[in-house]
Amino acid sequence: MEIPTLKLYAEEYEKIRLVLESLSERSSAISASLISRTGQELAFHGDKEALDRDSISSLAAGSLAATLGLAHFLGEEEFERVYHLGKKNSVVMSPVGKLALLLVVLPNKQPPMALVKNLGRTVLLLRDLLDRGNARFVQDDSTSAALDSLGL
Repeated sequence: MEIPTLKLYAEEYEKIRLVLESLSERSSAISASLISRTGQELAFHGDKEALDRDSISSLAAGSLAATLGLAHFLGEEEFERVYHLGKKNSVVMSPVGKLALLLVVLPNKQPPMALVKNLGRTVLLLRDLLDRGNARFVQDDSTSAALDSLGL
């Protein structure tokens, strides 16, 4: 099954990057990323040298997919946020529409609950930017069929 590719134009990318920058600064995050649910990083703000961004993007998408499966098994559509708390760093993930996720990496000194206040609004801003029609999906007939089979 082919998954659609999200195509962002420069103007939308810059708006998303500014939203991520604002969230990072308000929450003292190491980084904030918008990632497609296929694991492709769409936009990033933070310390580019501190993390293996490709691996983290792929693993975050896989983790969110597994969590989505768990949510369905428990009778939920999806979970609004997923937290992973570590000794050195913590991670907060939140779905952004049907095809993207927000990933925020925080130093352990920063409690993730401080982020919750800003996260909901940030997810809404990102979802709005993706849904405006300026972010397009590159589709062909097989992609349309794949979306239909996923209920998207």
